[in-house]
Amino acid sequence: MRDKIKKVLMGLIILGMALGFLNGCGNNDKATGNKAANDKAIEEAAGSPALKQYQATKDQLNAIGEKQKEDYKTIPGDETQGSK
Repeated sequence: MRDKIKKVLMGLIILGMALGFLNGCGNNDKATGNKAANDKAIEEAAGSPALKQYQATKDQLNAIGEKQKEDYKTIPGDETQGSK
């Protein structure tokens, strides 16, 4: 009798696990259908937005650096400080 109860319980546990796995593979936006959500998920995983932000920030810093170089060239008296 005890073996029969164990077999029934194990069967129910296995059945529950199988249904849980099948339910997890159900219809959601990332698994099926929604191409925009899939593309966004791929871009986020690949780091494309972070890379774009990095490149934009790098360009901004380069522009600031160039502007500072030009401003530094126009400061009078720099030649005397360099010769000391």
